Amino acid sequence: MTSTIERPDALSASTSPARPYGTRGMDILSSAPIAAVVAAAWAAVCGLVGIGLIVLLAWATSGRVEDGVGVPLQAAGVMWLVAHHAGVTTATASVTLLPLALLAIPFTLLHIAGRWAARITSASAVGDVAIIVVAGAAAYAVIAFGVASLAAISGATVSGLPALAGGLALGASGLLSGTLRESGLAQRFRAWLPENARESILVSFAAGATLLACAALVAALSLLLNWSTVVSMGQAMAPGAWEAFSLLVFTLAYLPNLLIWVLAYVAGPGIVVGASASVSAFTVNGTMLPAFPVLGALPSDAPALAPLLLLLPVVAGVVSSIVLRRRRPDNEPVTLADELLTLAAGALMVGAAVAALAALSGGSLGSDRLAIIGPSPVPTGLAVTALVMAGATLWSAIRFLLAAMPLRDEESE
Repeated sequence: MTSTIERPDALSASTSPARPYGTRGMDILSSAPIAAVVAAAWAAVCGLVGIGLIVLLAWATSGRVEDGVGVPLQAAGVMWLVAHHAGVTTATASVTLLPLALLAIPFTLLHIAGRWAARITSASAVGDVAIIVVAGAAAYAVIAFGVASLAAISGATVSGLPALAGGLALGASGLLSGTLRESGLAQRFRAWLPENARESILVSFAAGATLLACAALVAALSLLLNWSTVVSMGQAMAPGAWEAFSLLVFTLAYLPNLLIWVLAYVAGPGIVVGASASVSAFTVNGTMLPAFPVLGALPSDAPALAPLLLLLPVVAGVVSSIVLRRRRPDNEPVTLADELLTLAAGALMVGAAVAALAALSGGSLGSDRLAIIGPSPVPTGLAVTALVMAGATLWSAIRFLLAAMPLRDEESE
């Protein structure tokens, strides 16, 4: 009798709702370290597969299928590491002049992965974000180190230490940007910043956007003026349709580097080629550039009006001052000293950013005259800071002077 009474309880226990399928897996993924590792692995695999498909397509159409599939797979690994700005080493030289545009591929994937990790772990605190970024970046760097130990192409390899450093830096920056946005910490940090700091960031963005627009304009004008030289060099390098397409893709990958070089030219320091050659708005001496079509747009002699290009960063400073003025209400009391301090901080930010980009945009293509090509980071950053600050200071001083003149007239009456 007792067993009969107790039987429904046993039956009800056996038929109680079970946990939904996959919940246990979601619980595991909701752990911040595990989610970070999974996110880093996903970003690495997607990047390797995407670049691998491009390399496989180029290999299949090049007529070298007899080399075997292992060759393009190893080449894909090298190209993936190059996208992390890890230098390639050959038997005779080191190649560190790498395309900046390729950085966008792993950074975008890491940003998406960081957003996923923050969403699945419900990260909302600084500690949660820190765990995801540190664990994910470490895992990503280990993957990059492993790829470097396996990948090679025609004797060209990537050393483990540069691969580890590139993977760690890019992994941390990409995951950080994604987690900050998804967790809402970016908005909270922006709200926490003092008003002067937010205004300085606005100034730096306005000046930076104007500088890039000016550099693009100068580059386009120089290409048009030297179009015949550029075309003839391109036809010599790429006589066929596939070669021309490959050259176009190669040029687009280096387009950000070239814009930074033009910006260095506009700011005054210019670019250096080897130990003694240089190209700037003031002088061109001993230049022996690689036979790359787009470099044919560089002048063989310094034009007489080229120093006037230094006014373009000054215009960027004026634009940043105008943007700052328009952001503020007309009735907000601001002293000239406070405004100049804000503009100076913004100019320093954009100068530091240009110096960092100048360091990334240059590098080595070999030895001797190709040992170093690109702008000098510190002089370029200092020149941009000084010229932007000069334009911003001049415009703000004129505006304050014009605003004070009617008051002086009324007082004299």
